[in-house]
Amino acid sequence: MKNFLQLSLIFILCLGINGNIYASTSASPTLGGDVDAINSVTYTAVASDGSLENLHSDNYVEKKIGTITIDNNNPGGYKLTFKSANSKADHDDSSGTSKKAHFVLDGFNQDSDATDGKHRNVDGAFIDYELSVWPAGYSTLGALNQNTQTNDYGASGSFQDYHGCFASKADAVSSTQVGGVAPESLYMNDHALQYEHYINFDLTVAPCSMRTGGITATTSYDMDILISTELKVQLLAGNFSDVIEVTITNMNE
Repeated sequence: MKNFLQLSLIFILCLGINGNIYASTSASPTLGGDVDAINSVTYTAVASDGSLENLHSDNYVEKKIGTITIDNNNPGGYKLTFKSANSKADHDDSSGTSKKAHFVLDGFNQDSDATDGKHRNVDGAFIDYELSVWPAGYSTLGALNQNTQTNDYGASGSFQDYHGCFASKADAVSSTQVGGVAPESLYMNDHALQYEHYINFDLTVAPCSMRTGGITATTSYDMDILISTELKVQLLAGNFSDVIEVTITNMNE
């Protein structure tokens, strides 16, 4: 009985082999996975809360007030928009005047026609400023030395951050044109923000499309926010403020 079973198994196996000789079949399994869409920007103020303490007596030249961290994996890239709330208030004014971004003394009305005289155009109640946005560490420690950056572009180290357009610190701050575009044009330097300002990281065109190794998602990439002002002795005592709205949007939206 035992031998019979063995022979039967061998016979069935042989039938299987012979069958494969005369007829073929195929299968095409579909394999794949998904990557969730990521699109975020967060802000972290410097340890001293990013305040400018002596606007009436000190000039501030690209003083770092904080850092934005960018995460975006859209295949087309993304757009960063920077807007000053105080400057926008001027655009909404019926006068249609265009005014640089400025800090306004707390308690003064954003309406330029406030009947109590406490409006944003009182000379002692506002001070203009300019905004810069650069790779973290770059502007504050020497504009010609890319090695001062704290981003590592995924090359090594503990940060493992990447930028979709640039594969190295040198690429990110180079003035050399790539495909007819200077990479440094993708950053802001002392911008008055009379209107919304856009930085387009379009991964489908140069310089992004010519990135060494090909384009990537932008992950945990830091950019410093820096403020420049000229001292203004006319300022009244108190707290001066503005709100900068930073928006990240997918390029194809």
